[in-house]
Amino acid sequence: MERQKLGKGLGALLGETILTGEETKSKEFIEVEISRVIPNRYQPRIDFDSKELEELAASIQINGVIQPIMIRSKGSNQYELVAGERRFRASKMAGLTKIPAYIKNISDREMLEFALIENIQRADLNPLEEARAYERLIKEFELTQEEISKQVGKERSSIANSLRLLDLPKEIRDFIFENKISVGHAKILLTLSDRDRQISLANQIIEKGISVRQTDLLAKKIVQPRHTKSKKKEALWVDLEDRLKRSLGTKVSIESGRKGGKIMIEYYNPEDLERLMEIMLGWNQ
Repeated sequence: MERQKLGKGLGALLGETILTGEETKSKEFIEVEISRVIPNRYQPRIDFDSKELEELAASIQINGVIQPIMIRSKGSNQYELVAGERRFRASKMAGLTKIPAYIKNISDREMLEFALIENIQRADLNPLEEARAYERLIKEFELTQEEISKQVGKERSSIANSLRLLDLPKEIRDFIFENKISVGHAKILLTLSDRDRQISLANQIIEKGISVRQTDLLAKKIVQPRHTKSKKKEALWVDLEDRLKRSLGTKVSIESGRKGGKIMIEYYNPEDLERLMEIMLGWNQ
């Protein structure tokens, strides 16, 4: 099946036709029993704000479900949720037994793609949820980072940086998920190669309320080589490393000797290496 393009919006995946069979002629929603609808197993969003759900449930009790959910048929009069998880949950909380829904023929991969793009466009996903969704597209559906970037309408470097969050220790991933540290903090922690130092600095960020800028300064002190060079020369190499890190979006180390030196650029998987090569080769154009 030809891959649909999501970067231009949800309609690119869903198309104009909503219902199946004879119902496509009217394009009207149907009423389905909530008990016959199972949650979307590809839903990338894990955390749902309970207060927001309660408020939505209260609104549904008064006004009903204004926008139908989207489902797909699972056979035997059973359905699986495609879109509208918050409306679905809130409707159950409101005590509804039926809910308005559109039926759509959609594959497993499109289920994940749609759930991902819906949440990204509405800024609903936690950074860790977004990263895990990208990882599922790669592992379960064999999409490349380049293909994902086109699907979700984001730069490939953004996809790569998001996936790098999964390389952090579990303790730090939990901090990100719980919004105790920001993605900006996490990017700086990734410049530290030592796991224990990453966790130690993450704990300092939380305990002392350290800003991203302050974290950057602390990380530099940790990774700065302890050589007997002049302060002026050390500052030069640190500045060059920073410029390369910002340009390449990865950890860069410069070691200098009397007659020369070397630049070490880290990559985390073959696709990340390809991304770096494209950037560096493009410098000559």
